[in-house]
Amino acid sequence: MNNPKVSVIIPVYNRAKYLQECLDSVLIQTLEDIEIICINDGSTDDSYQILMDYEQKDRRIIILNQNNQGVASSRNNGLKIAKGEFVIFMDSDDFYPESDILECLYAKAKTHHVMICGGSFSHSKNGDVISNYTGDYKDYAFHEEGKIVYSEYQFHFGFTRFMYDLQFLRRERIEFPLYTRYEDPPFLVKAMMIAGEFYSIPKITYCYRVGYKSNVVTAEMAIDWAKGILDLLRVSKEHGLSKLHNLTIQTSRADLYPAMYKHISEGNVQLCLLATEINDSIEIEYLFRSGHPISENYLLALDDINNYVKEAERKEYEFLRYARKFDQIILYGAGNIGVKVAEYFQQFKEINILSFAVSEKMNNLSEILGITVQPITELTPYKQSSLVIVSTALKFHEEIKITLSQLGFKYILLFDPQATKTISFGSWKRHRDLMIYINSR
Repeated sequence: MNNPKVSVIIPVYNRAKYLQECLDSVLIQTLEDIEIICINDGSTDDSYQILMDYEQKDRRIIILNQNNQGVASSRNNGLKIAKGEFVIFMDSDDFYPESDILECLYAKAKTHHVMICGGSFSHSKNGDVISNYTGDYKDYAFHEEGKIVYSEYQFHFGFTRFMYDLQFLRRERIEFPLYTRYEDPPFLVKAMMIAGEFYSIPKITYCYRVGYKSNVVTAEMAIDWAKGILDLLRVSKEHGLSKLHNLTIQTSRADLYPAMYKHISEGNVQLCLLATEINDSIEIEYLFRSGHPISENYLLALDDINNYVKEAERKEYEFLRYARKFDQIILYGAGNIGVKVAEYFQQFKEINILSFAVSEKMNNLSEILGITVQPITELTPYKQSSLVIVSTALKFHEEIKITLSQLGFKYILLFDPQATKTISFGSWKRHRDLMIYINSR
């Protein structure tokens, strides 16, 4: 029997809720000559039973059962037994947006004789699929078809949207570093650097599910994440990749650095050493080229971290003390920012979120996180007693503030996660990524 054209490698750990949708999106692919390697990484929910049920239905499904080793080890174990000409990776809570993804990628890779072929990225949150990316993440999307030299691309996210020549990976000994977090950017960059080029298509080839996973960054995760950062800083310096160097630093600011600060302030020696190593590995000249303010791109010095954390905890205490003075809180804005603020407040039973407020309800849901969504004009009966927290993008703040003032709302706070001087709440283990800058009227 001939080997399959493509091996799809899917690590599975406690994803029973989404696993069937994931597998179905693979099984309906028009390219039928595939194998689907599912690595059950010690799941304790119904994931393994779902895998066994699917294995009975389709002979292309192969189950590798193992004790919990993590996603990097799972993918590497899948690579060891894969027989496909090409290999592609999928997470067990994600899905392919169309039925011809594998066929399209395989055909393009073969026709153009490349080791790597990929398409555009998308993500799904609460049923909505987003594929428009800007700023540091604009390279998630391809707008033209053709070969791209990686040194001219220098992006490090979205490895699941690419298909890889299996013998190329084996010959060059390209595997995932055994990290609990940030294991995929070093893999993607190493593969791209060795291949030198890849073939791109504008077609969206992957949909990544967000909005339900825990955002907690444990000390172990922070350590591995920092190691991955160092991997990319070193390779970008070695090969003169200034864009990759800057992106590696910039895209970790909101997520990794606050978690590192917290664990360092609690006495984690290894993270102290890694923070120093990261700072020492940064090529300042590359940051000047990026256009970002230099002070925003790298970690605080160790001497400043304890003060940073203490100040963040003090600001959170002051904010909560002020919020608790009100019987109701109105969150103006029902997007990602508003949802984060709501999730934070829902941890405190004594704080009552009355409603999400929006300018017009026409394009909004009627309820989010069990909280009603209402036009701001319907909430004017509470204008003298409620605290309104404006939880939208910064560009809408002034207009909303004027509207609220005209409607007679008395107490207003502006939420600004993009402000230069942000305050990270002290509740790191609950929502370490919630960042707030408060202006009161």
